[in-house]
Amino acid sequence: MFTNTIRKNKSPKSYSESDFDFLDKSAREDAKCIRDVIENWICNYPDIDDRKDLIGRFRSNDNLQHTSSAFELYLHELLLCLGYTVVIHPETKSNKNTKPDFLVQDNDNNLFYIEAVQSIEANQKECSANTRLNIVYDTINKLKSYDFFLCLDYKGLPNSSLPGRRLRNDLEKWLKSIDYNAVQKSYEIEGYNSLPKFSFKSDGWEVVFTAIPRNPKNRDKPLDGPIGLFCPEGRWLSTWETIRDSIIAKGSYYGKLGLPFVVAVNANVFHLDKIDIMEALFGKEQFTFNSSNLDREPQMSKAPNGVWHGPQGIINKEVSAVLIGFDIKPWTFGVRSLCLYLNPWATYPVKGEICKLDKAIPNNGKMTWIQGNHPKTILRLPAGYPGLE
Repeated sequence: MFTNTIRKNKSPKSYSESDFDFLDKSAREDAKCIRDVIENWICNYPDIDDRKDLIGRFRSNDNLQHTSSAFELYLHELLLCLGYTVVIHPETKSNKNTKPDFLVQDNDNNLFYIEAVQSIEANQKECSANTRLNIVYDTINKLKSYDFFLCLDYKGLPNSSLPGRRLRNDLEKWLKSIDYNAVQKSYEIEGYNSLPKFSFKSDGWEVVFTAIPRNPKNRDKPLDGPIGLFCPEGRWLSTWETIRDSIIAKGSYYGKLGLPFVVAVNANVFHLDKIDIMEALFGKEQFTFNSSNLDREPQMSKAPNGVWHGPQGIINKEVSAVLIGFDIKPWTFGVRSLCLYLNPWATYPVKGEICKLDKAIPNNGKMTWIQGNHPKTILRLPAGYPGLE
């Protein structure tokens, strides 16, 4: 999976650097721990062709490809550690030629298919804009700043490449023009709003840089980079919709399998609320008013727009359960959990060792959450994985 080389680089990850490239080059102890775990796991991936494909995607400079393949490997190893026999890209009885990721079987001959999927909020336009921004952030971080951190308060996204070098030169001149002692004194008395600011606009992107004085005791030590804080423009998220759509797409992609089918979702967010998951599976929460009596208290209900509840009633019975986690990648394998949501109307209910994970069980119209074993325990990850320097 990784380059066979002597590593000496302990610098932090740059903004434009791919996740794999940083993990491959870093001499940090936590990076080494991750590499060792991944190398052990790939040895348990039996099929040579499938292994080559997964390695190729894992080594990709596209972070989505990298994270997706890492999640597949993580899921494969988790199933093995639960005691399952796992077949990769198995043949099915469906009339479609598509093949799910895994066919899983336990010692009691319980079988089910499982498919891994990434659920992402950003569209292609946003991803391209963020790539442009990361290049500019790396350019700014080449500034040698002894006196100030920079806070970036921005809105919008750039529609084209940004003049990073010109921006860095302008920032450098501005920072040199600021009197550190005067700013520090004003900051102590009047607070953040008194700090000097520098504005910049370019093709859809507007940013205000704020110079935050460093601790006087640390002024003799240069920063790895002056960017210390981001304050992006607020935006509405529809996490429940992206999760729902990714599950529905996979739920119909393989046809009628004749066995339980589990969709494993890795949501590409930093926080995932139970409400988002419940709305994705059973429909958006809504208040219903009585038009003939508007003074009557509105009733809470679910809109018919979930994975298992649609306009015509119960749907997608072929999806036996959904296994959901968020932000699962090599650096977070030891802290992120998974929860198995069981479909109360499943044509083929799933059972067996996978139910030893955290699970949500519907009962009389309500959902009960039961704590199970954490993946880090099942995977027997090293204590404190990946470790901190």
